[in-house]
Parts: sequence; structure tokens; C-alpha cells
Amino acid sequence: MSRIVKSLSKRWKATPAEPDVEQAEAVDFLAVPGRQLAKHQHLRKLHQPDAVSLQPSSNGSAHGDGHDHQHQHRPQNTEEDQKWLKWVESRTGGMANDAHIDKATLKKILETEHQYYLDRVFAIFDTKSKGYITVGELLKQLSILTHACVCQKLKFIFDVYDADASGSIDQKEFSAILSSAIDDNALAIGPQQIEYMTKTLFDTVDANGDGVISFDELKLMLEQSPSWVSTLQISASRFFKPPEVKGPQAKRKPKKRQICPPYFLTPTYVKYHPVEFAWSFAYFVSFFLFFLWGTLWAAYVNHEISVPQCVPFFIIAKGFGKNLNYQCMLLIIFMCRRTLTLIRGTRIGPYLPIDMAVFAHKVIGYVVGFCALGHWIFHMIHFRCLADVGVGNFSYTDFLFTTKPDIGWIEGGFVPVLGWPLVFIYAAIFACSLAVVRRSGLFEVFYFSHLLYIPFMIILILHSDKFWKFLVFPGTVFVLEKISMTRCIRQLLGSEFFIKDVVLWQSGVTQLTMNHPPAFTYNPGDYIFINIPNIAWFEWHPFTISSCPENRGKLSLVRERIKYFHFRVN
Repeated sequence: MSRIVKSLSKRWKATPAEPDVEQAEAVDFLAVPGRQLAKHQHLRKLHQPDAVSLQPSSNGSAHGDGHDHQHQHRPQNTEEDQKWLKWVESRTGGMANDAHIDKATLKKILETEHQYYLDRVFAIFDTKSKGYITVGELLKQLSILTHACVCQKLKFIFDVYDADASGSIDQKEFSAILSSAIDDNALAIGPQQIEYMTKTLFDTVDANGDGVISFDELKLMLEQSPSWVSTLQISASRFFKPPEVKGPQAKRKPKKRQICPPYFLTPTYVKYHPVEFAWSFAYFVSFFLFFLWGTLWAAYVNHEISVPQCVPFFIIAKGFGKNLNYQCMLLIIFMCRRTLTLIRGTRIGPYLPIDMAVFAHKVIGYVVGFCALGHWIFHMIHFRCLADVGVGNFSYTDFLFTTKPDIGWIEGGFVPVLGWPLVFIYAAIFACSLAVVRRSGLFEVFYFSHLLYIPFMIILILHSDKFWKFLVFPGTVFVLEKISMTRCIRQLLGSEFFIKDVVLWQSGVTQLTMNHPPAFTYNPGDYIFINIPNIAWFEWHPFTISSCPENRGKLSLVRERIKYFHFRVN
């Protein structure tokens, strides 16, 4: 039944507006030379030893092969069944044939997680309701089962699903079958769709309409649907055994370590991601150009605040400082989401790294730390050199923590001292941005620590006399975006969203159904950031838009499961 549901769900359209499911055309399987059997005669004929085997041929029907001879009712014993039976025997090795096996022991022997099937199989094998079976009985029953014919295996499956052993399957038992099969296969079918599918399939199988499904009715349904016979499969044991036969695993040969370039430098990546590669290369080159600009400017223009012995350390520190200004500008640019979204819809959008903006922001954040560390270390070495030379008779501590040396572009000499709060602020932002913080559901910690970018930028303006030139344009755009994202502006523009429905699919997908504001437009393949206060007041979650732009009534959004998000969204 697991495979039936999986096969059916591929072509299932779970909408109440379409009450009919796709059904296979009724085919008379048992064509006997000279006459046609009535449907109720099929079942009696199948149980006779000289009956034609229920084996659909390649064209979807099974029949006799002519007047010469009849097909015997042959048992089915697949190679997979034989391997599995040997594996079970090995699992019971060392146990006497009369040793008792309870339900927990049987679960360990079979190593199965299908509790529903395990309970039913144990109840069938425990014919005397003793609460246990012996090893001999288990091996005998499994041997009979694996060597049984198609009809016998189908009867065993029917008995497994007949939970109350009444000889028929009611709608409640049928619903449990479908739910178990859907869970085992992780199919994206919601509770309402399961209920609708249960009723439709049950009514289809229940030929006489008495409210229960008999074995004959199940058999008749399978006769009418050749594809369902193949999906139900002859190996009944696979309903309660692991998906793959477990046995001694072959040892993997250790892989030889090879020196290879990172994936983004391979020809395959360059071929399929030319835009990303080109911009990554341009960013790499720009890093060295700005470093060179900073060092040359310090060497030929601003070296008068140092001495010849200490100039090399000074110019390297300035090279890192110039890059720090540049990297902080890029940080802001890649966080202007609305502006980037507008540019994405233009002709130049496909040639810009807009879809990798969040990733670029993270990478640049690490580079900012690298530049800040280099700038700080070489200034520390520079100040040590100045103190050793005896410039101004200032000590090393004076250069690091006081304004006495009066260094910097602002009078008072507090510019070097401002470097310390910059270091501490970056360290706090970095620590609270780690995945262990964000993925643990503590997004507020991440959000409020990131608000430290405001004092960071202000202090950086005071620390560097050139940073304001880098900041003025992207900073203005960023501030305007923040104003446009306020609640009052969104209400004024008529772009308020409301969640109407939430479905947490078994396949690990979260689906949201929302209203579609008139002012909201999008193109196929776009994604949207939404804020769900029940999870985090300030966190914005990316969702892929799965509905059509022409559907003005509702908006359907999906995203893959994230542990802390998937189970809190409901």
C-alpha cells in the first residue's frame, strides 16, 4: 500500500473541485480459452491449484498462453526475499528453536521502525495469543511467506491491514493504512487531502457499498488496475523490513587525498556560473587595488606623522585601513534589498550578483574582520617602533591608550583611541552572528547585536577622514530603504500581508498561504522575505513564491525545512 500511495500521489490532484481520481481502465485478466469468466468467478478460480497465475504481462494483462497447457499457480520467491530470509536467520543465530521471542525482540531482530506493521505481523504469527512466538515458528512463517504465491502474499497483506481481525477493512483501518504509507514515504500530502483520498479510494474499492472492504473486493480492484498490482509487489515482507537489506557492509577503500582547487575555481563552476565567477574575480582584484592605493598614499602623502624606521609598518596599516573603508561600503550596498530587487528586474539585473547578495554580505563581513585585524596589528607594531625610537618621548602605553601624541585628522588626538571600541564592537557582532546563535532560535540576539553597526559606522567616520566619502551614497539609499520598510509606510502603500493557512508537509517543506495585496507584483521564480513575529520579531525569512502571478486571490509560499523554524511556524 505504501507503493500504491506513492504511485498514486504522483498523479493525484488534491483539490476538492476535482472529486474523481484517475482510474485505470478495467481489464479482464483471466481470459480462459473458449469462454470469459465472470468477475465473481475470478476469485474462486485464483484459489484453485490449476488457476492461471496473477501475473500481468508486458502489455498490462495476464492470460493463458493458448490451448496447449495451462499456467500453474506458481509460488514466488525473489532473490531479494531469499537474501532477507538468510539475514533474519543470521540475526537469530545462537538462539534455540524453542526460544521465546516477544514483540520487542522481534523488533530488534528485524531492525524495523514500522511499528504498525510490526504489531500486526506479530499478532498474525502469534496464533494462540500467548504474547510470544518461538524462533522456529518465526523462521517457519517467514519461509512460508517468502515462498508463497502472489495470491497468498496478498492475503497476508490484507490480514496485516485488518487490525481487528474481522475479515474486512473498514474506513478507519483504511485511513490508518494510507497515513502510515504516506509517513513512510514522506509524501507531501496534508490531512485534508488524506481524508479526501481515503474516502475516494475506499468508495472505489468497496464495490458492494457495504462500508467495508473484503479480500475479494481488494483482489478485484487489483485485477482491474495492473499498475497497482506491480506497485503492491509480491514481496510482502518489505512492509515490515528495512528499506535495504542490512548485512555486513563492505569496507570502503580510503580515498586518496588529492590537491585540488576550490569548487568555485573549477572549470565546471566557471562554465555554469560565469556572472558569479566574474564578480568574484573582480572583487578579489579590487581588494589588492585598494590595498595598493592605501599603501602608496601613506608612503608618498601621509608619511610625515611617522619616522623612516617605522614607515613600512605605517603604510601596511594604512593599506588595510583603506580596504576597511571599501569593505564597509560593500557591506551596506549588499543590504539594500529593495534597491537590489528593483535593479534585478532591469536589463542589467542578470549581469549583477544580486541573488548572491546575502552570501556576499557574509563573506565581506569576514573580510572586514581580516582588514580590521591587519590594521590593528600593524598599528600596534608601528606604535611600538615609535616608542622605541623615542618620538616625542611618549611611551608605548601613551600611543595606545591616551591622546598625548595628538595623532589623527581631528584635533585632540583621540582618533587612535577610537580604534579600540571599533575592535570590541566588531568582535561582539561577529560572535553573535555565528550559526550556533542564529540556528538555535535566538535571532533577537543576532538582530540586536547587529544594530551595533550604527555606532560602528559613526565611530569609523570619526576614526578615518576618508570613510564618509565611501558612505554618503550607499548610506543614503540604506536609510531611505529602512524608512520605506516601516509599518506605517507599508500600510500607506497597501502592502500589508496576512497568513491565511500553514501546512507543514512530511517531506520537510513549509507552505504558507497569504493574501495578495493589489500593489504587490512579482515574476515567476521570485522569492520574498517575510517577517513572522511568533518566531522572531525582527527576523526576515526568505520564501519561494510558488503561485502564479495571475492568481490575485492568494499567495502561496514555500521553503525547505529548518529545524528551529519549521516547528515554530505553526
